[in-house]
Amino acid sequence: MFPASIFLLSLVISSLPSVTNSLDAPRAIAGEDWTLVFDDEFTDENESLADWDRFGGTSSKTTGRNGRGLLIETEGGLAEPAYAGAVNHLGGGIKPDEIVTAEAVWRAIGDQPSDAVLAVKLEFKDLNGGTISSEETLVALGEALDGKWETTKIVARVPSSAASTDLVLVLVPGQHKGTLRVLVDEVSATRAAPPLDLLAGAGGFESSDGGAVGWTVFNNALAIDIGKGERAFKSWGPFGEPYSGSIMEQTVVLEKIRAGTKVHIKVDALTPGNDSIASTGNFPIMKVECLAADGRPIAHIEARPFDPTNGDVPINTWTSSTAELPTPEGTVAARFILGFIQPTTEAGSIFFKNPRLSVGSTSKNLLTNPELRPSDTTLPGWTVEGAIETGDQNHRGGATALRLGPGEPASATRSIKDWKVGQKLRFEAWSKVLAESRGRGDSFTMEVVQIDRRGRAIDTQTRTAGWSEPGKWRSTGNGPLALQIEVLRGTKDIQLILRGPAEDGEVWVDDVVVNRADSTEDLATDIPIRNPGFEGFRPNASRWAVSDGAWSHNGELQYYAPDSIVVNRKRMNITADRRRIGDREYSSGHISTEGKQEQKYGKWEIRAKLPNTQGMWPAIWLLPVDGGWPPEIDIIELVGKEPNKVHHSFHWGPLRDGLLPWDLGQTATDDHAGKNFDTVFHDYGLEWTPKGIIWTVDGKETHRFGTTEAERKNLPKGPMYLIINLALGGFWPGPPGEDTKFPSTMEIDHVKIWKWNGSDD
Repeated sequence: MFPASIFLLSLVISSLPSVTNSLDAPRAIAGEDWTLVFDDEFTDENESLADWDRFGGTSSKTTGRNGRGLLIETEGGLAEPAYAGAVNHLGGGIKPDEIVTAEAVWRAIGDQPSDAVLAVKLEFKDLNGGTISSEETLVALGEALDGKWETTKIVARVPSSAASTDLVLVLVPGQHKGTLRVLVDEVSATRAAPPLDLLAGAGGFESSDGGAVGWTVFNNALAIDIGKGERAFKSWGPFGEPYSGSIMEQTVVLEKIRAGTKVHIKVDALTPGNDSIASTGNFPIMKVECLAADGRPIAHIEARPFDPTNGDVPINTWTSSTAELPTPEGTVAARFILGFIQPTTEAGSIFFKNPRLSVGSTSKNLLTNPELRPSDTTLPGWTVEGAIETGDQNHRGGATALRLGPGEPASATRSIKDWKVGQKLRFEAWSKVLAESRGRGDSFTMEVVQIDRRGRAIDTQTRTAGWSEPGKWRSTGNGPLALQIEVLRGTKDIQLILRGPAEDGEVWVDDVVVNRADSTEDLATDIPIRNPGFEGFRPNASRWAVSDGAWSHNGELQYYAPDSIVVNRKRMNITADRRRIGDREYSSGHISTEGKQEQKYGKWEIRAKLPNTQGMWPAIWLLPVDGGWPPEIDIIELVGKEPNKVHHSFHWGPLRDGLLPWDLGQTATDDHAGKNFDTVFHDYGLEWTPKGIIWTVDGKETHRFGTTEAERKNLPKGPMYLIINLALGGFWPGPPGEDTKFPSTMEIDHVKIWKWNGSDD
């Protein structure tokens, strides 16, 4: 795939020694000198649920909506809920802050209890596979019609620290006994850059510190006043899915610490009587991790201040818990963690106060802000008047919401940035008054004022939500409270004003967002899902590694999407198509034996058809296991602008002065002319031994390297693995054109690999 410059082809070819005149030329070695170690004719039994990690009762059924489907089955009414479901690791190179939308088509089988639900979830993972956060849509199965196909959608923003995303389907049983069955089919997903929130998330009225400066918080956790001048982290459920939780953490640098020095941690914990975790599976944890210089945990210890499974739950009583851990060699920092762990969907809350981390014999608390002090301002970035605060009692999203009132008029004002004259801006918000409220008149008003350079209002727009439905998040009309403006000429400032009730009462406000209403720059694009219809037809995972990524080697234009490779009807097909994934306009596939079948010396045979219209670049090649480059052996490459020719190449090193092998004359290449490469299967072969390398097409030698001792010194020194891919565009083939055929498929009939039984002598 790193072809020689076209301008150097004739020079390199003409410089090769004559094969016929060399007594040292390598020879095709007899069959007994080889052992077949890899043979994929793509006739293995198809695994219909390939690429789905399953748990509980799951099986494949032929009665899906379109072909096969996934049957999820479990029992309700058990002491410990028997969750069942499946997980798919989404491809597509999803990026932080993008909006991911996933859908699943499903139908309930038989009567379902009213408290059973189907959860469609997106779980966001860090580099180590740990769950950062998740979003879900819960569907009450009792409301589903037996046999009717339903579609459930989940939409979520990718957190900033996410490295990968999982799509999860979970059948959550209730307390009613009986068998639950749901058949799922045709899952899909898209990704889109988020509309630019001109409030930059400030309309969620929360921050990553949970209201305590110096801390980092995930999920439902908030620092609150508990009286007597003390503050505590409150953490709570439910999350609606198994094995969730909230985390409060802080990382402390440990300068010049010696191995074996003990790290001590301590915290006080409590569960309140009105929201106790007693008789649940929930529990608090306190943990410390010793971190290496690359941030990797190299040791940890965990303690539970109390545990319901042991009957040890002191309600309304603070319980102190301690733990200590000797630091291993290489420790440079310690991560202090407090957590609320929720194995099931049971409710309850836990409070933490007085966290402490110290080292060795010193008593100094190394944690920043162990008192959990808030920031200096009630609502950073906003100008506030009247009775106003943030709290966890009522929130629509995240962990907090804004309370306006009671007792006096209240308002929060913020200037909007990063707009241009003529743009259309959309302002959205949600509000709620409590069921016990007795207010009159307006509960909440959102006002947008455009102000000129003299401070005069040149346009004012308002939306108001009344008291008609207390206890529900609502707005005027249908959907969120929304207001749209066009930025007028002469506008120097735009102010958003959130106003509470003019009379006695209070209102909660959450999820305030300001977006450009006229932006069409970022359209949703496809997310490749491996085996989205539960039909199987996937490459054997024990033999093949399937790539997922937007590669740019050689100026290529494609996204290598895992779902572009399908095994069906005794063929492995790699399909290139005009399909937008992320910022790429084309998709295709790349598959290899890396980590599966790697060897020094051997014989490879691949029977294939090659697409050959403009811009297509199918290739079959070898790269070294150690990750270096060169060497590289190209068994064949075809570029669509030369549809009746395949190229054979070997590139070697060492490199110098920023030059590539073909710049240094360290490339041996030749081509083979033929017909019907795209419609007729041909056998492309390679033999590599200490004597040299032989290329063949349909069993006939077409190129060789190693006819001299000088050449043999440049042969690869270590094991290599096989790659089969279909690229689009690039410096050599050029981009697709008007005559390019889409979709185009590279068909692989079989792949055989032999081990060489000789020695290096």
